[in-house]
Amino acid sequence: EVVVAEVDGLQLHLSTSSATGYLGVSDMGVQRKKKRFQVTWPRRNSRRPHIGYYATAREAAVAFARNIDTKVPKEEPLEEKEEVDAEQVAVVKRRAGASGSKSSDAERDLDLDTARTMFNIEIEGPSLLEQGETGVVATSISSDAATACAAYLAQHWVDGQVRLSRYIVATGYATYGKTISLHDAEAQRRNTLLITHPMLPHARASIDGFAQIESELVEWLHTKYGTVVELFYAHGLRQGPETSNSTGFDVHQDTEDYDFIEYTVVVKLTADEEGEPPSSMRVVGAHSHFEYGPRAGNAGSFRARIHHASVPPRSTRPHVKIAFFFKRSEKGERRAKRGLATGEGTMTQEELALRRRQITSEMGAASLNAGSHELQSAYGTYVGRIARTVVSEARPRCDVCVGCTFFMERLRAKREGIERPDLQDCCGRCTFCRDNPKFGGKGKAKQICLRRWCVAKIPVQLANEAYKLFGMVLPADNDQGKGKWKKDGDGG
Repeated sequence: EVVVAEVDGLQLHLSTSSATGYLGVSDMGVQRKKKRFQVTWPRRNSRRPHIGYYATAREAAVAFARNIDTKVPKEEPLEEKEEVDAEQVAVVKRRAGASGSKSSDAERDLDLDTARTMFNIEIEGPSLLEQGETGVVATSISSDAATACAAYLAQHWVDGQVRLSRYIVATGYATYGKTISLHDAEAQRRNTLLITHPMLPHARASIDGFAQIESELVEWLHTKYGTVVELFYAHGLRQGPETSNSTGFDVHQDTEDYDFIEYTVVVKLTADEEGEPPSSMRVVGAHSHFEYGPRAGNAGSFRARIHHASVPPRSTRPHVKIAFFFKRSEKGERRAKRGLATGEGTMTQEELALRRRQITSEMGAASLNAGSHELQSAYGTYVGRIARTVVSEARPRCDVCVGCTFFMERLRAKREGIERPDLQDCCGRCTFCRDNPKFGGKGKAKQICLRRWCVAKIPVQLANEAYKLFGMVLPADNDQGKGKWKKDGDGG
């Protein structure tokens, strides 16, 4: 089914991370035969998260849009906020009263803009309305790192994708419809680059300057906000006068897909020419637009929850930017505060700040190490993912079989020419996939083999090599779901 941005004049909420393409819509698959698409509220927006089930993803997306657009979500502030000055808020409220002569559509847009402004004021405080305030904090990183990153992307970002390793390719997204002008999916695919969380180790190892930029931003965010953060994912963007239909974004929040994202930092990788008008963005309700500095590495940081948008560029030259999305590191905060629980007395704020800096530095080093040769291998990431799945789910049901862990380790040893007599094939006696409802449930006709489910997560080229190495052949399409693997020459 084709993902659409609008149905009968109703704007749908798209998501680049959802398998259905729509925010709040989940495909329940074989667990529900007819109405398989579930609609839920974002958890923070309602005490009744469940809306209902629908036959198609589009019907579910329409139901979500009709429900969520009936009110503006009330989100919890990130920390203690100042009392909003009554006179300044009154200025915002008076905007809504000025729409008496406008059409109903204009009134609705104005009311929505007012609500978004009020929401941003709750997060940033009444100073957002003051003269010269933008709602964005200007910062900068190493110009050399930014220039190196821009040069790498200029060479390797071709047709909407960047190869990070032999089998890992970062691509653009094409379903985010909140653009300044009419959305163009193909243009958006070419002008965006989605670096997901599992891709980060490869991006650090492959993209020049990426790891250094991340490290500097983590340190700066700690200094600015006094908390330990970690990068969750990133977006590469080409923005210019011709991209208003793809990367010129209308009003949105950076928590639409992941509500735990706390800070967004957008880094401009390319420098302005002398006399060139600056690139800019805006925060809804802020007195002024935020303008990026002229040199490569100038950046802007803001709370991910605030409503913000792109500003149509005045320059005729395109620019390359990367938006970094950070979450609070709960593990890092726990490590920093661990001294509070010791019996040697309480920790002062200065000591806590020092420990946070140490933890931030250690986590930055860990991020760089994550791009080591182990994860640069063609299958290192997949081994880790498969191992986590097998150990956490399959292991309790079978004391002998550890699933694809052996399978992938044997492939690694074979490639490196290492003799590993301790590695062996799966014993084949694991019944986890036949007992777990996630894979069709016990007694259901459609059952999915656990090993095939795991291997399906690795690239086709690697899977084919693995099948040949172990004398296995991939079952035909009409055998899919029967949970059977065949050996060459044995009838299964």
